[in-house]
Amino acid sequence: MGTTANSTTQYVIKAYQSGIPIPDSMTLQTIGFDVRINAEVLTLSINDTTNDPPDSDLIQQIGLFARVGGGKNRFGITTRAVKIKRLVGTSPLQFYITRTVPWLKDNLEDTVNSTSPPSISYQGQTDWIFVSQRVESVGDG
Repeated sequence: MGTTANSTTQYVIKAYQSGIPIPDSMTLQTIGFDVRINAEVLTLSINDTTNDPPDSDLIQQIGLFARVGGGKNRFGITTRAVKIKRLVGTSPLQFYITRTVPWLKDNLEDTVNSTSPPSISYQGQTDWIFVSQRVESVGDG
């Protein structure tokens, strides 16, 4: 008989601040989605700005979920994210590990561009290197 795989990854549901404008709206309030993320996402810090969920009074929570990954031809909101890498191992067996981490607030561009290169801390390590950032997108299939 086979065994059942038990996942040890702990997921949490947090608020996500969208930067997508509301059509025909004159207000400056932004839409808030729910997002299911790994708890480690909250340990990301760029230039001393931590990846905390937005304040509930800054967003209009609508109860829908945004995706943190997937293909570009899928329906729905895909979150903005930052791609980082770090060198692990010892020579001659060194390699880069990469992570794409969703950023929960609508301030990623300002946070990354405040210093060059940005200082990044993630999962207790401070030797992460900034690779790129992914903009928030709306997939229409």
